[in-house]
Order: sequence, then structure tokens, then C-alpha cells
Amino acid sequence: IVDCEGLESLSNAGKREGEGEQNDGLPWRCLGHNLRSLVLRKLPKLVNLPKGICYLIALESLDIVDCEGLESLSNAGKREGEGEQNDGLPWRCLGHNLRELNLYGLPKLFNLPKGMRYLTALKSLDVSSCPALESLPESMRELTSLEELRIGNCSDSLKERCRKNTGEDWPNIQHIHRIFIW
Repeated sequence: IVDCEGLESLSNAGKREGEGEQNDGLPWRCLGHNLRSLVLRKLPKLVNLPKGICYLIALESLDIVDCEGLESLSNAGKREGEGEQNDGLPWRCLGHNLRELNLYGLPKLFNLPKGMRYLTALKSLDVSSCPALESLPESMRELTSLEELRIGNCSDSLKERCRKNTGEDWPNIQHIHRIFIW
């Protein structure tokens, strides 16, 4: 789903997530067992991930690129830690198959969701051009299948926090075999 400048929501109701009727997940539900790769690119008005993404249980690769309005990677419609307890959706549903997650050009994203702990099959995580991202969650320690982490063009404080052996976030990522930070 690329270059949809006016698209504000990816729900089937044509409304922002959480407005009006309960979203039943269509058409996401129909794609759930078949869709292996999803790219969300250049959707500047998209603020939250769609609730229906949790139906994409066969998803192996997710790219979220140049979505300048995206504030949250949880589907709760709130920033991580605000309001109700986040139960890890959609990450819990994607955990057994998602192997690659690429996050590029998300200037309003200030943290990665705690629910990422459920991505037990994740092998590669690439986070680039996310200047508001200041730290990595402690739950990164639980991503034992993660083999490669790439962090580029993010904040200087994130680079410092991820510094080998001395950074505050180093204990959260030290188990990863290949780490590239620039």
C-alpha cells in the first residue's frame, strides 16, 4: 500500500480506528493465511496501525516506510503506556511467523512497543530515520531469534544507549549476533 497521501485509516469502515462500529477486520481477515509480505509506504496521514493487522498470521515481512504521521506501533490508538494496558496486539498475533521488520522514516515514533517481545521468530530488525526514538525496550532481550539489528540515522542518544558494553540499552541487545549502528 504505497503513495496514498490522503489515506487516514486502513480499517474497512472508512473511519479512523476506534471510531463508530467495531472493526471486524475485513479485508484483513481474508488475507490472513495467505499474505506473506506487507509494505506500508508513504502514508503521511496514517497515525496508527490497523487493528485488523492481527489477522495476518502468515506475515513474514513487514515494512513501514515514510509514514510521517505514525505515532504508535500498537493498535490501541494510544502511545505505548498511555491509557489501558497494551496486551501486545498486533505483535502477539504476528509473533510466530514475522521474520523481518523494517521501520524507516517515522519521525514521530518515540518508542518501540513492549509487545514486540512476542515476535519470537524475528530474525532481522531495521530501524532507520526515526529521530524521536530515544531508547530500545527492555523486552528486546526476549527476542532470542533476532540475528541482525540495524539502527541508522536515529538520535545520538539512541546511538549512545546502544554503545557496546557501556550503553544503557546494551544489555537489551547484546545477544544479537550482528549489530550495525550508524
